[in-house]
Amino acid sequence: MNNVKSAFTMLYLLSSCDGEVSPSELDLIIKYLEENEDIIDFDHHQLTGSLLFLSEGEIKLKLEETALEYKGNSSEEERSELLKFGFKLIISDKKIATEEIRLFNILGRVWNIDIDEFIKVNHLY
Repeated sequence: MNNVKSAFTMLYLLSSCDGEVSPSELDLIIKYLEENEDIIDFDHHQLTGSLLFLSEGEIKLKLEETALEYKGNSSEEERSELLKFGFKLIISDKKIATEEIRLFNILGRVWNIDIDEFIKVNHLY
């Protein structure tokens, strides 16, 4: 899995874990795909379909596995930028679901980032 595919997977899981992908979340994900279209080597429709019916436990496991893989193929700066984008994604619909917070915290744990400190330092509140 390349980094764009891994990032897309994590972003989609973050946005869909509350049971819906809002139009604002979808707009941000599409923007991410457009910004990276020259290096996309996967079918995002097919990937989305494979993630669509995962249970809550499967979503957490998939996110953790993908985050670990991404960590091995990315810099600290890339992970930080993706976290910022992910935070922007989960607040884009003007509500933050408990499950979104849980998944966001999984990313922090896997990447050894203190999420509370990250949010303060990056003024994401």
